Amino acid sequence: MAKYGDAREAAFHCVSCDADGIVECGESDRGVSFGFADSVFQTGKLLWATLLKARAAREMSQLFARAGKSEKSKHYAAIYARLRQKTAEVFRHSSGLLLSATGICRQPDVWGSAYALYYDLVPEKSAAAISDALAKFYRENEISCEGQICHVPHSYFANDASCWQKTSCKIAVNIYQNGAYWATPTGWVVYAIAQRHPAEAEKLFREYIRHLQKSDFRLKGKNGAPWECIYPADGYFQNAVYLTSVSCPLAAAQRLMQEAKQAR
Repeated sequence: MAKYGDAREAAFHCVSCDADGIVECGESDRGVSFGFADSVFQTGKLLWATLLKARAAREMSQLFARAGKSEKSKHYAAIYARLRQKTAEVFRHSSGLLLSATGICRQPDVWGSAYALYYDLVPEKSAAAISDALAKFYRENEISCEGQICHVPHSYFANDASCWQKTSCKIAVNIYQNGAYWATPTGWVVYAIAQRHPAEAEKLFREYIRHLQKSDFRLKGKNGAPWECIYPADGYFQNAVYLTSVSCPLAAAQRLMQEAKQAR
């Protein structure tokens, strides 16, 4: 790491990657690919860590451009462009979504796919496939409940006892990151669906709003929505007044409104 005098560059290059820059790991050297899936045991090439790296590369390019370091800026712009293309190739899945990992937990990732489209981390063809797939899974009641989103489409759950093929600790199905529904990615999913299926996107977002109105913590003695995650069929509601369950969908809604104004 000595060749990277800048701390940001050292941090950027510290993760294990393949020759194309795709983040990868094995069972003995694995870490957490993404904070909202920190209980999921993933190996091989990792979608979320690669998406975060691609976004970081774009931001590094912008930072170096502002600092007047054009060669550095071009270097990281090239990394971003390569990761954007390779992500679509490496994690492609027949469902239209992107795989969460290529080793253990080789399953379509709803959150990661929507995030990839939202932050322009895959080419247009892949983004279109993601929009179509999310709309299809939404219509078929595979990914949402009261406007909130699970990590994996139901038809791709590992088995009846677990959403994921493997978790790093024992978690019952439909609990927490193992099949429960979250509002954190709702905005990303709504935005992704809206690119090609605006009616379905609006319906999903209205379901989310109705849930907030019905379960508003101010009506429930400060013990209500926005929840961290839910599974209403089992009476499961975890962590009341959870900030990202509002802030992330709000940001996506504001972006959609702004883009709609610009398109007029």
